[in-house]
Amino acid sequence: MFRSYGKAAVIAAVAASCGYAAAGTITVTGASGTNVSAEGAAVSTSQVSFGLQLDMGAFQSRDNVIRLSLGGISSARFTSYTVTTPSVSCSSGNIVLDVTRNTAASSTWEFGITSTSGTTSATSCAFTSLSVVANTLSSGTLTVSSGVKRVSDSDFTYDVAAAKGVLTVSSQITSISALSVLNGVVDYTDQQGLGFENQSDTFANAQNTAAGYADNLVIRVGSVDGMQLATSSALTFTLTVEAESGKTFAWLDDARGTANQVVNRSTSSGRVSSVESGTSRTTIDSDLNTITYRNTAVFTGTNRDFTVSFAHKSATPSTGVAIEPMVFPAASATVSSVTNAALSIGTWTSNGTTVKIPYMPINTTVGASKLDPIIILTNRSSVTGTVTVNIVNARGEACTGTLGTITAGTTKSLGGSPLRTVLAGCPTYNTAAGESMNISLTATLPASTTEVFTGYNSETGRVTVVNDRNGR
Repeated sequence: MFRSYGKAAVIAAVAASCGYAAAGTITVTGASGTNVSAEGAAVSTSQVSFGLQLDMGAFQSRDNVIRLSLGGISSARFTSYTVTTPSVSCSSGNIVLDVTRNTAASSTWEFGITSTSGTTSATSCAFTSLSVVANTLSSGTLTVSSGVKRVSDSDFTYDVAAAKGVLTVSSQITSISALSVLNGVVDYTDQQGLGFENQSDTFANAQNTAAGYADNLVIRVGSVDGMQLATSSALTFTLTVEAESGKTFAWLDDARGTANQVVNRSTSSGRVSSVESGTSRTTIDSDLNTITYRNTAVFTGTNRDFTVSFAHKSATPSTGVAIEPMVFPAASATVSSVTNAALSIGTWTSNGTTVKIPYMPINTTVGASKLDPIIILTNRSSVTGTVTVNIVNARGEACTGTLGTITAGTTKSLGGSPLRTVLAGCPTYNTAAGESMNISLTATLPASTTEVFTGYNSETGRVTVVNDRNGR
């Protein structure tokens, strides 16, 4: 019996017998938004365009449908053809595609073959002006894959092309770093601890301009404005600064108890630079140990610097709460999705009283071996100060603590209970068996009006220990 086969069937049979594996290949041919700003995309009302070439196998015929599918960023959507109509041209078979099927934003775009010169050989189609809705993009790599559904197919399983990256979406914020750290010297000599020594820093512009010497912290935010859709719209910079454990920013706000209140208040002796408008402000928590600085600013160029100034409101302060010297723990700063929670922002030292005691014995065992340290501090100034201590024993084991506060015009013994309390918190120390210690005292008091006597009591009487201030 003689059977007749159509041309298309013969070609298909030959291809099958030769082991033809239907597979497509995507090549990116043009992407004006190869690198897209996530911040810019989020606020954009436009679209991001790209182009690609799709190489397909044979047997593309009329009524076949080509589907392009977005991947990598689940929220991404093609625009509808009424927003941007792509242009498509194919290299062989006189293939004409219907580009008007996408009537609404979608994660896929289907192109129906409306005419062809028959069943084609392998062909390439160039898609230009493909576009996605900008504000549907988020950080990640946007990919496009494809497949063909023939008339006889139930899904797009023919000439499948693997996903190809066409756009990279990332933050235009590249870095957050401390450009200039805090290094203020609290002035107990001339300003009773209410301000800083004369330095080169000047107070940054603020709602309430401070007149005294300032200490400035400068945080630099690196950004890229050459990215597609890089925005110059306002982004919010947030900086959180915490006080050293056990200390506060009480000098910045005398009115206590209100959470997240603005720092620049008439009741405050101190000032922090801040732009007080909208969400841009500097606040302090009710415990007065955390400052939050916010500034909604325009990001253009490659760097944006934020200066946070600390100062007293008066050039010659005479009243208020003293500034506590401190080693600042790591600060945290955030812009958009980028955070640096390990910013080293410096230290506040003081020109107060420092005393080195090269040798001080202690033995708390009652009896002939008992040795009691003597540290007597006299504060002849008009301010109240805090005394901290750093101790190193003969084995090189360090211990630190606070010996308490010294009110104006008083004398206080620090070598008895205050020192023993600190030593009790040093787990490697054995005062019952006896320790030899090197002690450093720091008092937030003017050196010229502070006297320190050091020694120890033994079974035979009081022994004077010479410190580096020679008893003063």
